[in-house]
Amino acid sequence: MKRYLLITSLSAALLLSFTAVVVKAKDGQQVQQINSANAKIPIHQMVDRMTIQSRKGSDEATGSALDMMFALVGAPPEITSSDEVKTRIVRAEAAFRARTQPPITEGTIVSSINKLAAKYGMPDYVRTNAEEVRLQHFRLMTIFPNMMAKAPGKNREGENPHLGLHTQLSPLEAVTLTSVLLRQKVLNPEFQQTTEEKEQKRELPTGRANEVVSRFALSGRTNPSQIGSDVSALLDDLGIQKLDSASSGVAK
Repeated sequence: MKRYLLITSLSAALLLSFTAVVVKAKDGQQVQQINSANAKIPIHQMVDRMTIQSRKGSDEATGSALDMMFALVGAPPEITSSDEVKTRIVRAEAAFRARTQPPITEGTIVSSINKLAAKYGMPDYVRTNAEEVRLQHFRLMTIFPNMMAKAPGKNREGENPHLGLHTQLSPLEAVTLTSVLLRQKVLNPEFQQTTEEKEQKRELPTGRANEVVSRFALSGRTNPSQIGSDVSALLDDLGIQKLDSASSGVAK
């Protein structure tokens, strides 16, 4: 439990005082170095502000929000250094605004995470369900209120006006929710319980983070090329549009 408290404390510190992030200006040329500590703007607020600009049509803001979000969750270099992954999500977000990219449901996030867990041979407690995804979605609304609570344009089908949440998400929302939940599955005992353990109200488990890491190491899917392929497959499962093979250019 002490180890868990240490991890969550460090995560909270990272969330509230992450420094030195690079944000690309809207004209796509000028780059500003922003120190969130000096500016007294926590990185999660920067992400949320970038979301507002993204909804107004700025692909650069979408890319910046992704960069900062991936930094927050400690995404591996196979994701953070992949122009293809970033460009794919940025373009899917733009397509969503243009209503040519279908929304992504919470149910799709459940099935996508469970498929990934099975691929890596993870224990049953790494699997997720609708209740768990909804809980994490609601918590993220308090951190990213502009990203998670408001739909672009008119209300979308599936929106819950009582909680300010909707069950159909944009690509940026879906990738953020999926990334955070995967991190929870590795580090947070609250999200490392099977349905049976939760129903029996057992004490939160300990040591499962080590087991998750060990299962990953034994999966035979740890080389960068394989991880990159699995990330691409996860985006496929989420329903995020693939890049047109004839297109060029990268959003940074």
